[in-house]
Amino acid sequence: MDQHSLILKILCSLFLAYWGAVDALAGRPPELSAAQNDRVAIEQRIIVLRSGGKGRDYREVIIKIPSIKGGGDPDVLRKIRSILDLKNIFGDSLEEIRSESKESTWLTGITYKVNYNANFILDITFFQSGVGAYPDTVIEHRIINLKTGDLLKAADVFKPSSLNTLAKLVDEAMRADLRSGIKKYGDDEFAAERLKDELRDAEFKTENLDNFSISDRGVTFLYDFGFPHVIKAVQPAGRYFFSYERLKGHIKNDGLLGVFVR
Repeated sequence: MDQHSLILKILCSLFLAYWGAVDALAGRPPELSAAQNDRVAIEQRIIVLRSGGKGRDYREVIIKIPSIKGGGDPDVLRKIRSILDLKNIFGDSLEEIRSESKESTWLTGITYKVNYNANFILDITFFQSGVGAYPDTVIEHRIINLKTGDLLKAADVFKPSSLNTLAKLVDEAMRADLRSGIKKYGDDEFAAERLKDELRDAEFKTENLDNFSISDRGVTFLYDFGFPHVIKAVQPAGRYFFSYERLKGHIKNDGLLGVFVR
């Protein structure tokens, strides 16, 4: 075999091996390498619920939910999937939502956003949208310890002696937020009065610390004021960010957030 023929044979073999590998991987769920065992693989599952006939009565409800793969411990994976099951997020299973959508026209869609998925922490937010007398979106947040499959609590990542201090820090930020709203919406007597009521009565307590979200930059504590629809537009966002640098003295070095302050 001459040199030219040998080169062509080698190139053809490499080409066939490459496409064989591609075909073998097609449709396979994403796998995590040994260097990525601090996170889970997430595939998006899309369900479309259709009702009514063609024309004015026809409607679609698009549901997007995460399908969790990976993880070394099957029991931990089961716990994670249970926490993220629709029944445990919004109170109705997919089957119940499917049945209810045939009778009710409120629901327009469900989706989610992965905020963080690394360092053995999964942080994810779900959104359920619908239209009744007013458009509305229900927001549910979950943060999970991927080592245990349990919900991550403030006491897991912050020093016990710091919890009261942290609650006071967030409460101060919340009150500054409310005062800003009063100043901004002062011309709206009803809205301003509601904000003043919150400033007087609301308090960010240590038990509220468990509702937090993380990023590579810091921690955002979340608070739902629960304003009625008529003044929903003036409700404070209820998101209070603190950098890891600011929280350094309060974070457990041996907790899951310790990686950000060591």
